[in-house]
Formats: sequence, structure tokens, C-alpha cells
Amino acid sequence: MQLSVEIPDDIFLTINESKDNLKKLIKQKLVLEMYAREKISASQGAKLLNTDIYSFMKFLSQNGISPIEDYDIKAELESLEK
Repeated sequence: MQLSVEIPDDIFLTINESKDNLKKLIKQKLVLEMYAREKISASQGAKLLNTDIYSFMKFLSQNGISPIEDYDIKAELESLEK
């Protein structure tokens, strides 16, 4: 599935980011929000960001989200087996 976000030109110009950087930032923020709301697992977050689970855990920590506190290794393993 592909989603799009419309940003008016005048606002896009004031953001001062390339389209690729802005897309990456939007995707990262979406994944952080979905993980924080427990809508996706750590393994799903890592997959969405095309990274490994350890890099994703570091990414969570860098953004003020504790990756270990609520991490359920059994649920992660079960989701990978499906």
C-alpha cells in the first residue's frame, strides 16, 4: 500500500527539506507513533524502516521511547513464525 500526503508548495518551501528527507521523516514519525500506541510490534517497525531489530531499538531509545520496558520477546517470536 502506498499513502500520500499533500503539502502546499509554500509550506514545503519553508520546511527546507528535500522530498526524500521529508518522506523519510514522515515515515519515521509514523512508525514511532504506531509503536508507541502499540499498533505495531518492534519487528514490524524495523521492517517498515528497512532496518534490523537492534537498530530499531536504538532508534526508539534515541526518540525517547523505551524499547525494552514493554518488549515482549515471546510475542515477537510468534509474529515472526507466522
